[in-house]
Amino acid sequence: MGKRHPVGYYHDEWVVAHHRDFKSWTEFLDAYCSNFPGERTAVKAHCKRSIGVDYENQREDYHDDWILEHWDSEKNWNRLASRYNDVFKANVSYVAFKSYCNRHLGLSFKYTQVEDDWLRENFPKIGKNDIGEMFNQNFGTKRSTNGVYVRCKKLGLKVNEERRTVWKNRIAEIRKQPIGHIAEREHGTLYIKTEDGWKRCKELVIGKQKGKLIIHLDGNKWNLDKENLAVIDRKISAIMTAEGFWSTDSEVTKTGIEWSKLKIVLKEKGVDVEQVYFAE
Repeated sequence: MGKRHPVGYYHDEWVVAHHRDFKSWTEFLDAYCSNFPGERTAVKAHCKRSIGVDYENQREDYHDDWILEHWDSEKNWNRLASRYNDVFKANVSYVAFKSYCNRHLGLSFKYTQVEDDWLRENFPKIGKNDIGEMFNQNFGTKRSTNGVYVRCKKLGLKVNEERRTVWKNRIAEIRKQPIGHIAEREHGTLYIKTEDGWKRCKELVIGKQKGKLIIHLDGNKWNLDKENLAVIDRKISAIMTAEGFWSTDSEVTKTGIEWSKLKIVLKEKGVDVEQVYFAE
């Protein structure tokens, strides 16, 4: 029998590079242990748990195009793996699916700085039970409540009981409101109470826009006319802010959006935007 591996030490790079060359655990472990003497049961357990090698439920190829299209819609590996299995009649474990997406596609559900800042501001008053729901409503995600709470713990956040009491009273008051009631939440976003829960007003008018922003051209969040709403990329929003293009005049805002689009195109073509002059 070969020597045991030191605790926590496995040749993951070799496994990732070669595990698809084999059709069974026997073949794989024979090859692995001939290169790196080790205890077969421990190697098998590590490869299944940490890397996602699974010859019992092996599929030759993952459907990368589908994963890349849908991975950001859930923010939850369990649900995404379940959807994947339903669509492709597969039997891929949650661990294997997550590992494959992490290692081979470079995908992860990391929290952004903006999301972390929101948690720092709001967790002390919201607490564990409601933080997931409020987070998802604010960012349009589908993270689990426990997952969001774990993130709060990693950030070292604690509940402030005084602020928590104020928040609970506010939520209780909001939940008493009738269907059709409009309320303003954090960051000035308007929500309307429907039979299916609270929905963003502007999304009910123009539809939910995955990965994009819905803006009010005249800057008035209460103006929900469809003609006053526009869908833009986050890159456009960043340029608009940096250049000071936001305006209460919808036509000025539209012009700023078009200029921002042009700036992105010129940059992609390697043109120095600062050296571009427009003739009057």
